[in-house]
Amino acid sequence: MRDGFVGNIFRHHNQTEKAEEGSRSRPRFAALFALLVAIFILLASATTITTPSPEADDSPASISFAKRGIISIVGDLGFTNASGVTWGSGTVSDPFIIDGWEIDASPGHAISIWGTRAYFEVRNCYLHNGTGNSWDGIIMQNVENGTVWNNIIQNNSHGIHLDTSNWNRLFQNNVSLNKWDGIYFDACHNDTVDNNTCWNNLYNGIYMSLSDNNTLSNNTCNYNNWAGISLEASSNNTINWNNCSINMDDGINMFWKCYMNHVYQNVVLNNTDYGCQISTSCAGNQIYDNTFIGNNGAGTVFSPLKVQGFDNNGPVNSWSMGGWGNYWGDWTTPDVLPPGGDGIVDSPYMLDPGGVVDGFPRTAWTVIPEPGIIFLALSMMAACLLIIRKKRIG
Repeated sequence: MRDGFVGNIFRHHNQTEKAEEGSRSRPRFAALFALLVAIFILLASATTITTPSPEADDSPASISFAKRGIISIVGDLGFTNASGVTWGSGTVSDPFIIDGWEIDASPGHAISIWGTRAYFEVRNCYLHNGTGNSWDGIIMQNVENGTVWNNIIQNNSHGIHLDTSNWNRLFQNNVSLNKWDGIYFDACHNDTVDNNTCWNNLYNGIYMSLSDNNTLSNNTCNYNNWAGISLEASSNNTINWNNCSINMDDGINMFWKCYMNHVYQNVVLNNTDYGCQISTSCAGNQIYDNTFIGNNGAGTVFSPLKVQGFDNNGPVNSWSMGGWGNYWGDWTTPDVLPPGGDGIVDSPYMLDPGGVVDGFPRTAWTVIPEPGIIFLALSMMAACLLIIRKKRIG
């Protein structure tokens, strides 16, 4: 009897503890569920294709700059306070800094740098008004180790012009409304161009000639009078994660002796001509995992008069990699083979002028989420794991 009585007490105590533990765990599960739903919504929104409007352009009116005359630097000894350098010693850890200037380029190139090897940065400047006399916002000739970032460069001839310059980086610049190209490269190698906005330029958003082994990534090249990104006689370049949309010519094109370029995971929408055009003596280029919608007047149903891609070089370029082609908004069905489908349209996409195909056209697009969205989603996932761990410990 005593043992039975004590046993009942312990059983009752254990049941009470379990009930209390269940009541404590319910808020944790509710929080976990809410976080998982939020992550799902974030990642789902990241796969929505959008084309920014030029009305969202940066406005220098809300930013404070110090006005000064044009800057001209020749050789490493030209980096002085008198030439616009605000601080730095020219080393990799302490680069020369040109910062915060507003420069009217009507008398000459707003910033010109010639024959340097010292490390430097041009940042937070507003460079404008060189159009009338054909002056550039920034011109760099025979320059290495330069970084140009977070500048507003408008209404010049070329926005940024690099000539025989290697191992430089251009990023987060607004290069718009220029008379010629937004960013122009001539005989430049191993440069990185990323996260720039190149809108409403009279020629191309980004143009590269005789330039090899460069990376163009995460740039927005929209509303230009010619192409979003254009290459001529340039090889072994990487062009990825760019948005090249609503241009008056092609989204991306290559002309004359462009070899071994990799073009992938770009969003190319509603350009007047082709989404991607490869013409005349170009070989070994790979174009895959891009999203092409509404280019050359294409709708949702394929028309041989409104094909979105062009390649007149025969089968020497590849429009897929590893059985993975591009998404064409006018060619998304049928996908029944193998039984149940595999995400690849069962028949190839025929490019103009004929004879070249994307043999593995995709049924759905891939859009790379913004880095901030990825970071936020990962942070929320970490919070979920922390909740689960606390529950197990508790």
